[in-house]
Parts: sequence; C-alpha cells; structure tokens
Amino acid sequence: MSAARSGGDSIALQRVRTLIRVAERTPKLQRTQGQIHLLAYWRGPKTLPTATLLASSEALGIFVDASTYGIGFIFNSRWLAWKFVPHPLLPLGPDGKLIMSWAELVAVEMGMRTLIAAGLRNVMVIVHSDNQGVVVALESGKWTQKYDLDEIVKRILLFSGKAGLSLKMKWIPTKENPADNPSRGVYPPAELAFDCRPSIPRALSEMIQEVE
Repeated sequence: MSAARSGGDSIALQRVRTLIRVAERTPKLQRTQGQIHLLAYWRGPKTLPTATLLASSEALGIFVDASTYGIGFIFNSRWLAWKFVPHPLLPLGPDGKLIMSWAELVAVEMGMRTLIAAGLRNVMVIVHSDNQGVVVALESGKWTQKYDLDEIVKRILLFSGKAGLSLKMKWIPTKENPADNPSRGVYPPAELAFDCRPSIPRALSEMIQEVE
C-alpha cells in the first residue's frame, strides 16, 4: 500500500483501489480483518483534506456530464467515470441514439451517490450540468414520465434528501465543463481518481460500468 500511496506505482495503486471497492461493498459484519485494516489505513492521512472539505458547512460544487459513450464526474479536481453498456433497457430515440436527457440525469445521480459514499452529509451541493433540461427538472422536482425521467428526478431528490443534501443546479457551457472529457473516455491521470466509489444502483447496474 505504501507504493500505491506514493503515486509512483500505478499498478499497485490500481490493485489497492480494486481491493478497496471490494471491501466497501462487503457488509461491515462480514469484512475480514485485512479489509478493515485496508479501509482504515487508506482513508487515513491521504484523505484528510477531502474529509475536512466534506465536513465544511459551506456549499460544495461538483461537475457532471454525459455523452453517448459514458459519464464524467469531477469534484475538488478529482474524477470518476462510467461507461454505458449496450443493453435492451437503455433508452434510445428514433434515430437509435441514446436519449441524452436520461444520460445526463444518470450523471447527476452517480455524482450525488459518489458524495454520499464519501460521507458527505447535511450540506448544499451545487451541481454543474450543461443540460438545461436537467437543470430545470431538478430545480422544479419533476419532469416528463417518458424514458422514466420523472422517476429518476424523484429518486435523486429522495436519496439526496435522506442524506441531508440539498441540490442547487447550475447550468454551465459544455466547453467550460471539466467533466466533459471523462464522459467521452478522455481520462485524467489515474492518481487523480476520486478515492470513494459508489455502488451502482440495481436500476442501472446492467447499463453502466465503472471505469477502472
């Protein structure tokens, strides 16, 4: 783990991240001593600045974006990304292309789930999105029922509210959105990846895949 912490060994870093994700998804009462030690050690000094930031009472900002390829997330200069996986339930338009309103909403959902997985509670989150429809929908709390958009809006507001997170949506031009590149498969360095990764909800588990 020391090699991974140093940031100079990308293979060691990737192995540790894989072990961390397995440990995080293992029920607490079923975790091995090795998994408990790993989580305690890895979330020690390295994550202290983030933990301090998450404890702040001030509003925090995240950037999310989606393309036909996948989803990008940026928070505090750290990134995560997910790829869309071909599946019969992916909503496609008459032209056979992915419905971007759905994809952009899912980007917000995964962004908020990431913050919750990182321990963020009881604060306002400013969500930057370059999709005006998504901004309006999450501000108003409703959208069309087509493609389950209204259901996703309500799902985001429900689980965010349970964690004490209030969303403030802010539109941003695509060219100014730092999450645009990772949503298209152009990723920042691996050492800048966000440490905490959320579980993919069952409703999306067969349609998106985490970028390793």
